[in-house]
Amino acid sequence: GGVENSPLEGCPQGGVVAALHDAFITDDVQKQIFINKTLIAQNPILILPYNEALKKRARDLRQAENLSEVLFWMQVTKGGFYKIDFDRQRVIGNYIVDFYVKKLGLVIEIDGSSHDNKKEYDDKREAYLLSLGLKIYRIKVADVMNRMKIVMQNLEKYVIAEYGGEPPRPLGTPQKGNEPPRPLGTPQKGNVGSVYINETQHFANVPEVAWNFYIGGYQPAQKWLKDRKGRKLEFDDIAHYQKIIVALTETDRLMRQIDEIEIE
Repeated sequence: GGVENSPLEGCPQGGVVAALHDAFITDDVQKQIFINKTLIAQNPILILPYNEALKKRARDLRQAENLSEVLFWMQVTKGGFYKIDFDRQRVIGNYIVDFYVKKLGLVIEIDGSSHDNKKEYDDKREAYLLSLGLKIYRIKVADVMNRMKIVMQNLEKYVIAEYGGEPPRPLGTPQKGNEPPRPLGTPQKGNVGSVYINETQHFANVPEVAWNFYIGGYQPAQKWLKDRKGRKLEFDDIAHYQKIIVALTETDRLMRQIDEIEIE
């Protein structure tokens, strides 16, 4: 972002925990999005690490009213951009991003002069965000200040190019071509996937590392679901499973860090 969104955001004391709100969705509430008659395939990424120590910092940034961010916010707030919700100054891990679109798993940054002399920091920040399965779209401050119409047109084109097409089909239903249906309770291929419990309830964006993680000879993320397959999940069940996924994902990350430590 701008000057305010400097390295002060990174690595504060307090530790990273998971933001668990809205991490569970059902098909009937995932409303379709169209841009210029193109159906946008949603990619909701809702389970994200969250450092509570940055909460006040994010609030201060919102109140500081950086002009370029405010001008962009005026274009997208209250559903102004095809009724898509945008979060402003969203905490993700040890970082604060300018804007976050939950339904797309998309970070939007307004890039100013503050980025000129901190490439190493920005590269590390970007790598972390990408590791969570997020996409990043950057807009120059000068464009926001002088060419807002083109900024919004380019954002439309980017979203259509990256997300345009058919939405993901529920697991267990046939794909295009002759691919056989995937069984209920298995994630989609790739980095993240949707795991269905019954015909209407599923967890979105379950990381593959958490899904395949072994403890004591079994896979907790899979076993928990198999034990409840076909049941309707209550709120406490949903919250508990989200905590399991976050714990497994963080454990995998910490184990990888430990493996990189060189012992002299």
